[in-house]
Amino acid sequence: MALNARPQGYADCIVAFFRDVCAGVNGGEPGPFATFDDAIRTAEITASVQASAREGSWVVPPP
Repeated sequence: MALNARPQGYADCIVAFFRDVCAGVNGGEPGPFATFDDAIRTAEITASVQASAREGSWVVPPP
């Protein structure tokens, strides 16, 4: 397969993803993608892991 070749359906996948994102942003039903709440939770867990490594002890992420 050439480097610039795309499998059939690649563009359709991108279009469907952006349609779901736009629907979620415009107040529709959220699609199967991460939300801002998911990002915040991930950042909290990551900060706890980093603090745990720095301190050498268990750090519990906020609930």
